[in-house]
Amino acid sequence: MKSTIDKNTKILVLGIYPSRESEKANKYYSNKGNRFWELLEIDKNFDYEKKKRILKKYGIGLWDMFESVKRKGSADNNIISGKLNDFNNIRKKCKNLKLIIFNGKGIIKKCKKIVGKEKVKEILEVLGDDMKELYSSSSANNGQTEERKKEWKKFFKNKFCLNS
Repeated sequence: MKSTIDKNTKILVLGIYPSRESEKANKYYSNKGNRFWELLEIDKNFDYEKKKRILKKYGIGLWDMFESVKRKGSADNNIISGKLNDFNNIRKKCKNLKLIIFNGKGIIKKCKKIVGKEKVKEILEVLGDDMKELYSSSSANNGQTEERKKEWKKFFKNKFCLNS
């Protein structure tokens, strides 16, 4: 899917790859079980364009580690192989980029398993030093509900008023 990043992006939220539902709708985090919008306290009933405008207002961009994947099912754990997105020009395109948030603990490890350590190492070097892996907003991670809320709130609620 096309990223939502631009020259004003300060925080990049990186997933591994969209669910089948999100991919089909061509809208990030459109799977009804995903808690992304709730975690950022953005009304899930807003239309997708309004959600994107709110994120853009606060300098938040969305993208994924993979441009395309082969998988069995919709879950990240079912990814067999994939083509990584091209991150080489991200620092030129997003001159204000301060923080990379990985939407899911273990994304880096999963990517290494799929495409190899060296390819992922190259991407991490391009992305820079300020990176955090948070509990996934996916419904597959509902066992960590309270911890997830606290962690996401720490990075977003205290830095942004996303409920406006």
